[in-house]
Amino acid sequence: MINCDYILERDIGKNEKRIFKPGNIPKELPNIVCIEGPNSSGKSTLLNILALSMYGSKSRKLNPALEKKIKSLLNSEYQALSFEVEIENKDRNLKIVSKKETNCQEINVYESRDGEKLRPLSPELFEDKYNLIYDIPSNPTDRLREFIIEIREEQQRYGNKVSSLIEKVRKISKEILETRDLDSLENLKNQLKKMEDDKKDLEKKRDHVKLILDDLELYSCYEYYTRYSISCRRLANTIQDLEKEAKSEVKLGSKSTSQYHDLKYNIEREIGKMDEEFQKVTPLLINLISKTQKNHLNIWDRTHKKLYSTVNDLEFSRDLDTEITHFTNELTNIQLREGNNPALKEAKVVSEIVGFLKRYEDSNLTLPDVNITLQDFIKALENKNTQNKKIVERYENVLSAKKVLEKIEKMKTEIDKELYKLKQLANLNVENSKITSKVSELKKQISNYRKDYEEDHKKYEFYYSQCVTKNINIKEMSSEEIDKKIREFEEKEYLLSYIKHDETKLQNDILKLKKGLKEIYEEISDKRIYIKDHETLIKEIETKEPHKYEKYYEDLQTLYKKAEHIRGKFYNEYNEILKSLSDEKEIKDTVDKEYLVQVSKYLAKRVGTFRHIDTEYVAKFVDLVLRQIITEEGQIVRFEDMGTGQSQSAYLTGLLNTKDDRRKIIALFDEVAMMDSVSLESIYKKFRELYESDRLIAGIVVQKSDSVRIFKI
Repeated sequence: MINCDYILERDIGKNEKRIFKPGNIPKELPNIVCIEGPNSSGKSTLLNILALSMYGSKSRKLNPALEKKIKSLLNSEYQALSFEVEIENKDRNLKIVSKKETNCQEINVYESRDGEKLRPLSPELFEDKYNLIYDIPSNPTDRLREFIIEIREEQQRYGNKVSSLIEKVRKISKEILETRDLDSLENLKNQLKKMEDDKKDLEKKRDHVKLILDDLELYSCYEYYTRYSISCRRLANTIQDLEKEAKSEVKLGSKSTSQYHDLKYNIEREIGKMDEEFQKVTPLLINLISKTQKNHLNIWDRTHKKLYSTVNDLEFSRDLDTEITHFTNELTNIQLREGNNPALKEAKVVSEIVGFLKRYEDSNLTLPDVNITLQDFIKALENKNTQNKKIVERYENVLSAKKVLEKIEKMKTEIDKELYKLKQLANLNVENSKITSKVSELKKQISNYRKDYEEDHKKYEFYYSQCVTKNINIKEMSSEEIDKKIREFEEKEYLLSYIKHDETKLQNDILKLKKGLKEIYEEISDKRIYIKDHETLIKEIETKEPHKYEKYYEDLQTLYKKAEHIRGKFYNEYNEILKSLSDEKEIKDTVDKEYLVQVSKYLAKRVGTFRHIDTEYVAKFVDLVLRQIITEEGQIVRFEDMGTGQSQSAYLTGLLNTKDDRRKIIALFDEVAMMDSVSLESIYKKFRELYESDRLIAGIVVQKSDSVRIFKI
């Protein structure tokens, strides 16, 4: 029994909605049934809802046109669907229930067996148990290749099972190897012995290297402590002697040098005073001397700038005396020329009178006849004298400039005497420079010896610290005792190749030996770990019981190789053949011919009995590349020669011929109007056969008719 109740609400525009429910086609239908009816009578809607209720939207085999329709029922914004579907098998011991609410996308499918309560079925679990076939027999002969997809999927499932078998065999093989394997045990024991021998060899090598290293370090302590101790003493004595010699030489020249520097300092101080006078007189000369004398003023300026170099040159510029004389003569001429000016004489007289009267300025004396006070009279005289002030100032500047030039000349005379003495002392310093050069050379030697001393002293301290580390009280040993120790090392043959090297090479040898010794210790440590691990593993294996499949180990390896070969066939070679068949491409000559034969037989089995023209045939081989069916009688029926209805019947029958697939079938066939009653009877016959054997739980065939007619098949 099939029970389908649904409500489909569809927006038809202009804010109008239309409701679709079961009507002419009743809610309850037989398990295998044919539905005839006119267009838009709800036939296809019923099949779409039934397919959707059985997870048809998630099926990988659905016809693309039908898939689009049923997904539209689920996902379209303009319509809303709710349904409840119930399918019960002929014996009523199996029930499938599917439900969907209006405002929910989720479809819930349940299963009940033998009257038990409903249990949910996921899409994956549903596909494992049930085979939903929903199709329109369009282009039936071309779609025979869709059976190739089923073969590929089935092949994938078998390939996965073979992969599981391979993993199981690999796991068991590993367990066998990890349990008490006598060959493995013997191999482990051999490895253990080799590692123990290697460890003993390494320990011998370690002891030998350690002996050489210890002796070389002791030898270097005695040898180089002594060597650098002697070197440091020798260098210290040399430095001391050189310092004494340098000190003696410095004493010889220090006295005259001191006098020279003192006198030089005094001269520099006097020249500084002379510079101050230059700065006083130069502005006066610029204002007083005629512009025609510009050349003399430039020489005077250069002489001024070279003033301080006099100390080093030990003499003044020769232009100094010349220019002093020249400017003194020029100033004398100005003095004589302007000294007889009446205005100057008047200004002098007025100045003398004003100076005299200012002593009585505070009295209230009034001058007779002119009737003015003494203060007013002094002011009147001063106002008159203002007119001649520039003449007076110029004359006084001439006198001042002459005095400064005279002073500069006297200062030069005195400094010249001191410069003569400085020159005498400078001659003495030439002799002292030889002493200075010798002292400088001595200091350089002392510096170099000190660097050598510092380097040797660092090494001395290094070797002394090595002696302390090795408990050698070397400072308490006599030189004879140390020499004896050194000779003892030099007599050891295993040290000869090292002792002949210089210190740097010897220290490098010691470093290499240390590095090598460290590596040997690490190797020994690794060997100890490996030995311990092997001993533990051997003990574990010896105490283990043999694996229950140990005697089948070789058989398991053979099975593993064969399974790997089969899996490769499924996943690679056979898949390539199926792809070529599906694409109707030419098959390579190198492929497995037997596999092609079996695929052809399988397709023939799916087609089964089919009608061509007026005769029924049983398919023996189906060749998708040549597009032909070879019958049991040996006849060839080409796809292009088959009638539409007959080819549709053959295709749909092929969909139902699934003897190797034990899942229960739900078959929904739409638009079979091209098949006549004889062709349809093949479908009905297959429905009845599958229904009676409890392989088919629901089968519906839909075709177009002028009126609704429903009849049990």
